[in-house]
Amino acid sequence: MNEIGYNLLSDASTKRKVTILNILLESDLPVLISDLAEICDVSQKTLRRDAQALIEQFPDAFILENATIFLKATSNMNPILDYIEDEVRNNILFMIVEDTFYARSETIDYLSEKFFISESTLRKHLAILKDVLEDFDLTLNLSPIEILGDEVNIRYFYFHFFEQVAEYSQYSYPEQKQADLYAVLRNLIHTYGLILNVDYHRLIRWLAVTEQRIKQHKLIYLDQEIFDKYSQNEVFIVLKSAMGKSLSPELFSRITDAEIIFSFLISLDTIVYDEKSHFLPNSFLSEMEAFEHLATDFFRYSNLSYSLNVELKAIIKAFLVNEKALQELSPLFHKNNSNFKALMEKKYPKTISIWNDILKDNEDFLYKEDLAASLTSLTEAKVNRSSKVLFALSGTSAETAYYKYLAHKYVPTTADLSFIFNQPIDNNLIERLDIDVCICNFPLAPSSLNCTFFKFSSVPLDREWEMLSKKLMTI
Repeated sequence: MNEIGYNLLSDASTKRKVTILNILLESDLPVLISDLAEICDVSQKTLRRDAQALIEQFPDAFILENATIFLKATSNMNPILDYIEDEVRNNILFMIVEDTFYARSETIDYLSEKFFISESTLRKHLAILKDVLEDFDLTLNLSPIEILGDEVNIRYFYFHFFEQVAEYSQYSYPEQKQADLYAVLRNLIHTYGLILNVDYHRLIRWLAVTEQRIKQHKLIYLDQEIFDKYSQNEVFIVLKSAMGKSLSPELFSRITDAEIIFSFLISLDTIVYDEKSHFLPNSFLSEMEAFEHLATDFFRYSNLSYSLNVELKAIIKAFLVNEKALQELSPLFHKNNSNFKALMEKKYPKTISIWNDILKDNEDFLYKEDLAASLTSLTEAKVNRSSKVLFALSGTSAETAYYKYLAHKYVPTTADLSFIFNQPIDNNLIERLDIDVCICNFPLAPSSLNCTFFKFSSVPLDREWEMLSKKLMTI
């Protein structure tokens, strides 16, 4: 969810309900009322009252049973997600921040009348906003209400503030403007060879924030060292030439060289790191060598096969080069959503521990734990472990054909599958085929095999296949 919007929720009851919904959406199992009460720091009686209100609002989604509550597996999550977004979107602080973005900065007197609340209550709300802004190295002016600080950090805040708000994307950058921008990007690709593989919709949001700030004459000012470094960069020169030919003279005259450098650097925040795609500017190639030792350490500590992951090393180095360039704008670019970091720590504790150890003495980056979470996500998504999985399943001709179909359906695509129906399962076979995991549906002593072993029922159940799929994802 929108973490900034969640942190700005000022009504305690609403925030508890949103917290409960988020926990239930992420949990595969029933959640204890006592655990939810502890997380929300309220009594179980209060928590049950909140849970009952949610059940009344979403009667087809949740079940309150004994001391637990859970989300039905067949329930439609869209109404719940819409409810969460509406609660965030209609929050007083959200509307105040939105007004500051559009330069509708008002006084406390005016806002207290607008929202029908006392000035003292409004100041309590604004204290919450001040705390949120501190995480972005920003401050809040109260007369009138205005967000102050470094312009890069202000744009970073607004970018993430609107991250999951559909109305913003729809109205601030309408379809025709998006089409015009896409045409400009295609022109850059075909005419100038700028072919970085970017997330188009993320780039649109960055440019929408940038355009709005430029309209208000809120411009980027870069340190001279950064300006000198990139003002002679070939990408900057080409981008400036392309913008001069693509934009109206009136608009282009308002865009400074610092803004063009900023536009180039924020494009690095939108890169999609796919194999056989362009994920690093050519002018940055020489900087990859500086991170060779970090990538090599990761391969050594994680015991990865380099031959199976040739492009992964290049991706790691390119990612670190791009991240270092972004940090020159602001260290905030390395920060991660707290829920995302917790997810990486929960799902991939070994990988994130390796990256934390590798980065702990590195002086290139400020928020090392956040960067470790990003690298964990990137490497787990790109690594090719190619686990070798052996199925030895006995049954009728029709059954074995069906089991083979299910194996291809449930086993991760990164695994290398083998099927044995006509010979005994022993360590000679396991070693000869270099098997990592063996699954069978007939009696076999697991201790006798030098690999991970799973025993299925004689007629495997759907639940067994699903459990196997989840376990193989962690191997």
